[in-house]
Amino acid sequence: MARRPSTLRLAFQQFWFLFGGVWLLVGSIFAVVGLGILVAQLAGPGGRTGREPLPEAEESGGWERGDDSDAADDFWIGVIFSGVGTLIGGVGGVLFARGLNRARTIARLLDSGVRVTGTVIEVRPTNVRINRVQQWQLRYSYQDYTGRVHEATSEYMPPAQAQQWRQGDQGTVCYDDRSPEVSYWFGRDFVG
Repeated sequence: MARRPSTLRLAFQQFWFLFGGVWLLVGSIFAVVGLGILVAQLAGPGGRTGREPLPEAEESGGWERGDDSDAADDFWIGVIFSGVGTLIGGVGGVLFARGLNRARTIARLLDSGVRVTGTVIEVRPTNVRINRVQQWQLRYSYQDYTGRVHEATSEYMPPAQAQQWRQGDQGTVCYDDRSPEVSYWFGRDFVG
């Protein structure tokens, strides 16, 4: 009997885990850079601007022309970087968590799910592209232990894998006995 893949390995097979992870990383970098700029501006020697007035400017009670606007530009760059980074990182974090959650569900279904035979209803292309390759999905049905029929959609798959299936073909499905609508299409690749 084959060993079940780890949850982390299953996570790396999830589109949303990888896509969200990239955006979480990029957003975090932007946010950290933006916060660094803001901290440098707010904690600099001259207060918010980080600039000290020049001696000539002290006599007139003002700043040398151009110094304050440069500091203000740096401040707003920090605000923009922090805001955009937080937004991108937040969206990435949600997508990352979605992929991780799906991997955990698949691992749970492998460990304790009810194994049944599912039937392919439809094989169709999606609007999702991974590395410029259009992804496909299978729509399938299965019957739970009460006799109720459920329909679900497989994960994204490359065209070559999807086109091995035809309407009416059968494959392995695992569903959660406490929530029969939660399922995963394993097809011919059942491990467990």
